[in-house]
Amino acid sequence: MSGVADGLSGEARRVAAELHLATAAVRARHERAVQQRREVVAARWADVVSRADRGPEELQTEIERAHEHLPAPRTVSPGESPATLDAPALTVEAGTDEERSTP
Repeated sequence: MSGVADGLSGEARRVAAELHLATAAVRARHERAVQQRREVVAARWADVVSRADRGPEELQTEIERAHEHLPAPRTVSPGESPATLDAPALTVEAGTDEERSTP
């Protein structure tokens, strides 16, 4: 009977060691994730502080530069539906498929 008890205690020790290693790995991953989040927050905060130090004139210039990269807005023509503003233009060619494919 003592052999069975020794086997179970050895198995229990092995499982406990595996659990300990798995817990340590999870803890290490968690610490790395927390550190990465702290770095991101610190970088964002530094950006906020630097923007606040620049003043409103420089921020307005930055906003204007950002708008230069946007496409020009379209207006709705009389009789046109606003739903068609973002839709691609469709063209219809005259003739049948055979007529269009022959040179």
